[in-house]
Amino acid sequence: MTRFFLSRLPISQGADGFTSNVADNVCQKLHSAARPTLVVCASGARASAAVSIYEARQARAPPHKVVSHAMDISLPWADKAVLRHWVVEGIEAFEAQVLSELDGSLRRVDEETFVGGIISADTLKQAVSASGIKTVIQLVPFPEPMGRDLSAYLPDGTTANFLATGPPDGEYSTAAAAAVVAEIQAAAKPVLVLCRTGTRAAAAVDLARAEAEGLSADDMLVRAHSDGRAWAQREDVSGWVRAALAAAS
Repeated sequence: MTRFFLSRLPISQGADGFTSNVADNVCQKLHSAARPTLVVCASGARASAAVSIYEARQARAPPHKVVSHAMDISLPWADKAVLRHWVVEGIEAFEAQVLSELDGSLRRVDEETFVGGIISADTLKQAVSASGIKTVIQLVPFPEPMGRDLSAYLPDGTTANFLATGPPDGEYSTAAAAAVVAEIQAAAKPVLVLCRTGTRAAAAVDLARAEAEGLSADDMLVRAHSDGRAWAQREDVSGWVRAALAAAS
């Protein structure tokens, strides 16, 4: 005799509706459910969004690719802004939790870029695998035995590059900024930029974004302060960013 199990989890728009916590609950239920599993709602939009979040978390798929694929195949949630936002938030919240559990300095900056500080070889390998990172850019030497070349500690198919930027091996110069920006822009994505604490890595990534968007130094610093970027509070790094943007304009 076939047995059926019914699980009810209301999802609706509002303060307690499309949140990362609700996405967590849905994914937990889907993970523990007997297969095959049918997920239903009134129109199929919320149900398909929930399944997309779960599948993306399982596959470590980046949110922008999940949304793009959903639009390509006309999934019911893809043309609804509130559900697109929920899917992206649900995927990113899970990834942020995974990265923070590995190391507090690791985080996603945007769709294609991550930053972090000096981490262990095991943590590096796990972070790269968890987020599908293709390129690692290292701005400072790591403690031995890792040193300046992290390639031996990365999964196959991931590229490692070293660009001395700031102390102790380099300097905060416009030439260093231009080299890092060019490397970030040319790197296979997603890219992870690492420094001592993650501060100058975040500055370099924001600098690359600002150049791509044509932002002025003042506008970029306003945004950095608004976003709570640690580098914007440091005179040496914020001065470096300002000089680099002025040189690039």
